[in-house]
Amino acid sequence: MVSQVELEEDNPVRAVMRIDGNFGGVPIVQRVFLYGGIKRVDLESTVDWRDGSLMKLEQLFPYEQRDARIRYGIPFGSAAADDIMPNTGPAKGDEISAEKWRTWRQIQDWIFVNHGDWWLHIAADRQSLTLDDDLIRVGMMRGTYCTQDLARGKKTVLGRVPVPGTYIFRYSLCSGKGTWTTARSQRAGMAFSSPLVPVSYVDELSTKSLPPTQSFCSLEAEGLIGTALKKADADSGIVLRVFETDGREAQTTVEFLGHKRGVRAVNLLEEETRAVDEAVWRLKPYEIGTVRLSTK
Repeated sequence: MVSQVELEEDNPVRAVMRIDGNFGGVPIVQRVFLYGGIKRVDLESTVDWRDGSLMKLEQLFPYEQRDARIRYGIPFGSAAADDIMPNTGPAKGDEISAEKWRTWRQIQDWIFVNHGDWWLHIAADRQSLTLDDDLIRVGMMRGTYCTQDLARGKKTVLGRVPVPGTYIFRYSLCSGKGTWTTARSQRAGMAFSSPLVPVSYVDELSTKSLPPTQSFCSLEAEGLIGTALKKADADSGIVLRVFETDGREAQTTVEFLGHKRGVRAVNLLEEETRAVDEAVWRLKPYEIGTVRLSTK
């Protein structure tokens, strides 16, 4: 039930529409963010969860193409919706049905719907969702009983979860033409969950020694995602770890602190697997690679 709709912000960068209402007595405020010159819509839902609410809240994303292909983010890569391990699923009579189990997914950062040359990309800070024929159901909250306080002396007590409080859920939508690799879904999902923090230094108090823009560490190849950049455990060296996302061979140079660096392959224990530095780093499809950077 919607009680109020208000234009909360309107400027050249973005417009924010605020929608106040409630769902079964639970107050909800949803903000819709529209950006100038960017084909993107963000949603932010603030739920004032009340004690004793026995209901399920979901954010629904419908699409019209029933035969659309779906892909979503997982740790160190992605998976298609029909990538299910053989001989897995519920096997006992007290478990959910296999048909229902096949619709459940746990994602990391993003989900992508593709039909022909059209795509819809959804970034989310939630992990649990359900796939229907033409609908994505992203789980938000579910009020239920909990057995963590089952026995208190001689009295049986059932607790209720989630605990009362304010919960915030965020989503971001964009669409276009192409595939999940051309849309850079991995990058968009990670950028949404770990956004940049802008810091302005525009003033006349002092001279600025740094250029207007500068990359701390950058890779030439598009399909590589960096997951760690750290000091080596054994000495003062620098270790970089990336993984390949697009499913094809990649080669890249590495620029660190404004200079191109040689790389030397190491394993997860940071032990050298090659004895020489290389100017170009080569990775296999979906490979997780770790190198030591030359800092001379």
